[in-house]
Amino acid sequence: MNNPGKFEACNDQILGEYLHGLSLDGCLDNELGDVEDFGWYGLLIDIGENKKSYIISEDNNGFFTYQEYLDREVCIENWQKLENEYDTFESENDNQENN
Repeated sequence: MNNPGKFEACNDQILGEYLHGLSLDGCLDNELGDVEDFGWYGLLIDIGENKKSYIISEDNNGFFTYQEYLDREVCIENWQKLENEYDTFESENDNQENN
């Protein structure tokens, strides 16, 4: 994969490409959202020898990025916050569609 534009927001573009590949291979622990509205997010827990965890994302322009966590519990806490934000986003969209 040689798409530097897609991964230009990543601190480490090679790691970004690797994490993106894991998401395409179905290695996610969880995912939410859609690139067309809220943005797409994926959760990867205990990856590699160092057992790092990641929240990865892709926006509606196709740009991919990640947040790296050494502490899996902090990663999971941030994932739960993201889930709450997404639930709020979905509720607001449902309310707008019903009005």
